[in-house]
Amino acid sequence: MRYLTWVVTISIAMLAALVGVRFATAHRFASENSGFQGLAVNAPVDIVFLGSSHTRQAYDARLMEQKTGKKIFLVAYAGLDPVTMLPIVQHLSQAKERPRLLVVEVYSAMFGRKHAVDDSRVFFEAPPELKKRLLREYVEPPRSVDKLMDGFALLANRNNEAIVAYPLYRALLPNLSYHGAYEGKFVTGLTAEQFRALRVPLQGDLRVDPEQRVAFREIVRICRMVNMPVVFVETPMPKTVADLQVMRGLKEDTRQALAEEKVTYLDGDQNFPLDDPSLFADSNHLSTKGRAVFTERVAEWLMAQPR
Repeated sequence: MRYLTWVVTISIAMLAALVGVRFATAHRFASENSGFQGLAVNAPVDIVFLGSSHTRQAYDARLMEQKTGKKIFLVAYAGLDPVTMLPIVQHLSQAKERPRLLVVEVYSAMFGRKHAVDDSRVFFEAPPELKKRLLREYVEPPRSVDKLMDGFALLANRNNEAIVAYPLYRALLPNLSYHGAYEGKFVTGLTAEQFRALRVPLQGDLRVDPEQRVAFREIVRICRMVNMPVVFVETPMPKTVADLQVMRGLKEDTRQALAEEKVTYLDGDQNFPLDDPSLFADSNHLSTKGRAVFTERVAEWLMAQPR
């Protein structure tokens, strides 16, 4: 029995030590050309774009810098919603070198869904102080076994392959990203037939989720409190998707939430050729051609904003 007790004690101690080291150092194994580590390495940055895969596929970083004359960086993770954006904005607001402008992605379908973390790299690549903020949702009330287990998985075993394969990532990633945006990746547009067949896995009369709404309001409040300029941009959707009743309802409710907070907002659908299949890669992402068109439009819009 004493032997078993020692084995369990030593195992727990070793696991705690490994988790502690991983907590403190995992972000060092992340790319220096994307995500939080990339932002830290490239600081100071004039404009930070924060969002999901929509943001990553919506902007050509080099073209945006050419058009604005500003240094930019994209912090983009798959499925990033307002609830997860909130601790990130809190972290940015307390940074020594805050961005001179924060561009936050608006995606009506994301505003309308229940909160979920789709990309574990958000936690893995975060510096320790941000990790603490991100962990709160797993340990604060209402508590559950599932939430605690998800938090433990993030702490102990998610993305360990990135540590093992770090030398390979270190060699390859600089060629794949530039300031958080795609580099050298060509995304083809849709055919007319593919465009007509586009659908989304959403149904019914959906509205902005209350938890997402609260997080969005808090993001606005924090930015105003620390005088960090923030604007909100919604990327274009293909006309066949934008015209769906469920998407129209979500967008109208999202626009109402934006109007209530009196924020600066660019609706990417406006004056964008939504009926051109070549500008879209799927039901909600832009092609390389569409990215170039939208980047120029957003650059012009940003430069026209009051200083």
